[in-house]
Amino acid sequence: MPKQKAAKIALPTEKQLNLQPIKQVAQSETESETLDDFSDINESIKFFAPKPPIYEDHKIKQAKLKYRLIATGAMSLATLLIVGMGHLYCVILVIGLAFISYKEIMSLKRKDEKDQMSIFSWIDWYYFATFTLGVFPQILIKNKQMKESIEKDSILSLILIQYHKMIAFFCFIFGLLMFVMSLKRGSLRYSFTRLSWTLFSLFIVFTLPASAFYNIYKGMFWFFIPHAIVVVNDSASFLFGYFFGKTPLIMLSPKKTWEGFLGGLVTTFALTYFISEYFAGFSYMVCPQTNITFAMIQGIQCDLPQTFMKQNFELPFAFMGYKHILIRPSTIHALTFALFATVFSPFAGYLISGFKRGLRIESIGNTFGDHGGIMDRFERHGMMAVFVYCYISSIIFRSSDAMERTISLISTLSPEGRIKLYQMINSTAFNQINALSASIISRALQ
Repeated sequence: MPKQKAAKIALPTEKQLNLQPIKQVAQSETESETLDDFSDINESIKFFAPKPPIYEDHKIKQAKLKYRLIATGAMSLATLLIVGMGHLYCVILVIGLAFISYKEIMSLKRKDEKDQMSIFSWIDWYYFATFTLGVFPQILIKNKQMKESIEKDSILSLILIQYHKMIAFFCFIFGLLMFVMSLKRGSLRYSFTRLSWTLFSLFIVFTLPASAFYNIYKGMFWFFIPHAIVVVNDSASFLFGYFFGKTPLIMLSPKKTWEGFLGGLVTTFALTYFISEYFAGFSYMVCPQTNITFAMIQGIQCDLPQTFMKQNFELPFAFMGYKHILIRPSTIHALTFALFATVFSPFAGYLISGFKRGLRIESIGNTFGDHGGIMDRFERHGMMAVFVYCYISSIIFRSSDAMERTISLISTLSPEGRIKLYQMINSTAFNQINALSASIISRALQ
């Protein structure tokens, strides 16, 4: 049979179909943020799944232990040196740590290509300076002597005392105005995310210095001893976990073990007793500092506070035949700090561990190279500083702080106001004396 020729089918051309090239739609800001490394949409359940144990070489573990011991010893000696130099140098140390911590946190959410086109190339540090101006003077001038030393300088008195709140407020408002003026379409989500991140970071970073300043000037004992307790607990837990650790303590921090926790608990309480008893005998450690001075290694003399005098305390139950114990109240307070350092402050480390896992990073900063940054190493110290501030301001110095605030308020009164206050006190005291006398007389006549 003859072959049949295949029919040719004519396909329509692009012109006949009126086809137009597909335009590539620019990715919206919302879609680009969805692919951000910090968004929850990329969070993987596998990331939180327990990983198989990594067995390190014995030499590597020894090298890490050696580095840990050397670094702890070096930082402890440096801290002792700064504590001996004076209270103001401890304040400078805390400000420096806050500065580095803020820099580390802000670097996590920074995008250089977007910062170059927005105000965030410098607004972060403007807000840091504004918060420094707003927070620190209010802490330092609470003491009457400090306030008087600042009042001697007319310019400092205007900025830090008389108009301090208004100046700090308008500095903050100026930053907000600059932020609003810099907003551009296409980067709104990033700008507001960065602003929220900045303000939250400032709250976290400045909580520690505000608390530490109060502790420092109430007496070096309340600054040095709590942080020494944290170092002791951290080192003891690490050593016990290194040599005896087998049972995991918490999933967020796989290297933490029950053996390390219990060993750290016993060691911390034992060493806390001896450390607090030893340093309670130095007037430099127990006396409050009432002046701001750059003078180094200066002696401070004061009447020994009752908190540092040995007293007899009755035990709630007889222990080995003893019903009373002779101990300083300061030692009891230090043991309370030890309890907090052992049981509660480690959760600051667990929180940071979870935070890093959520961002899928090994460390927040690189101040110490491969061993992380300030936030990776000092998170427990921040929680301890806040706890000590709340503890001593509520239990130990509540009465004296109330007296200082009263004196400070009276000093701001006008002459007419002081006279009126004096008359009110006289009238109240006279009525109370009359009521007391009448009560005594009535009892005597019965």
